[in-house]
Amino acid sequence: MKAERISDLLKMSPFAFASHQIIVDESGLPVDYRYLEVNSAFEQITGLKADDIIGKTVREVLPGIENSEFDWIETYGSVALNGELKDFEQFSELLHKWYQVHVFSQEKGFFTTLFTDITQRKVMEDHLKAKEANFSTLFNSMLDMIIVTSKDGKIIHANQATFSKLGYSLEELIEKGIPGIDSIESKEESKKIFDPMLNGERDRCLQSVQKKDGTLIPVESTIFYGKWNGEDCVFAILKDLTDERKASQRFELLFRNNPALTSLYSYPDGKIIDVNNAFLNTLGYKRDEVIGKSLLELRLFYQIETLNFILDQLNTNKQVKNVEMTVRDGLGNIRKGLLTAEILEVGERKYFLASLLDITEQYAHQDTLYLLVDMAKSFIKMPIEKFEKEILKALGKIGGFVGADRS
Repeated sequence: MKAERISDLLKMSPFAFASHQIIVDESGLPVDYRYLEVNSAFEQITGLKADDIIGKTVREVLPGIENSEFDWIETYGSVALNGELKDFEQFSELLHKWYQVHVFSQEKGFFTTLFTDITQRKVMEDHLKAKEANFSTLFNSMLDMIIVTSKDGKIIHANQATFSKLGYSLEELIEKGIPGIDSIESKEESKKIFDPMLNGERDRCLQSVQKKDGTLIPVESTIFYGKWNGEDCVFAILKDLTDERKASQRFELLFRNNPALTSLYSYPDGKIIDVNNAFLNTLGYKRDEVIGKSLLELRLFYQIETLNFILDQLNTNKQVKNVEMTVRDGLGNIRKGLLTAEILEVGERKYFLASLLDITEQYAHQDTLYLLVDMAKSFIKMPIEKFEKEILKALGKIGGFVGADRS
């Protein structure tokens, strides 16, 4: 009576139920099995009808099953012949579904299977694995260092760039924690920098992190909040500024030592941000006299039309090249120059960098040459008795032009 109740329950079970008899060859090895009984859930889950399979062998119902990658006959035969109990998940190539199977034997030569369709779950798992693989690929392909920490600053994970740049393994980073790689020595200073970031008052800061060999890397740190393995975490993105700092140092060296009058302006208001030594020495200014001043306030351009032309060209073409112009120095003297300027974009800000090649002396020499030519022309037909007087007069003009004292 008890066995009948169990059989009735199995038939009504939402799990697929099937009873089988194993078939062996002359050597006693399992080569097939026969369907003896199945429930309605079996029909729904497999798509096989009881009337079509009861009394038939699996090789008759599913031709080619013996060639499947997974050996169903051997697995079930081991249970039926040895009284084993097995639980496993397996894909059926012939039914195109994933099954979670529980198989047992109550009598030698026979076995019972209880199973359910887990295809949807497996598809979701594969989808999640693919997403995780994609995320892992993206995470580890980022050139910036990314460190995942708990909210109390304990390191959870890091990307490949972090390991490569700092020289630590993940285990070493976890052991050291953020304070172990931060170059900030005092906790008070560290709090001043990071507390505003953790409180959402700022999202980035400049600092240095220490490599395993003790050298420092300048970085810009940005943090984001998120989850890692379902737990709240902080993503710290550290951008290595080493190359940018080197480039900045090279620019600074070129800027300061450029023989041309070089200056940096905010755009579009044209306020002076920085000037080099040639600018100050040639035009006779002190640094504090020009920094923060606009071009109009400094009255640098002798002709306002030239300034308007240059600004129009910058607005339209982003640059101007070798524009001849006249400027006024700090004493009001007029100087000639060739201007080259270009708009620079740094982040969301715009600047323009101007370089003025001073050609005042070349103009002076050119004007002297023109004067000499004119004088030579006037001497050609001059009577000999007037030569001495006119030559002395001419030398006086030339001396006055070039600043010589002939008294």
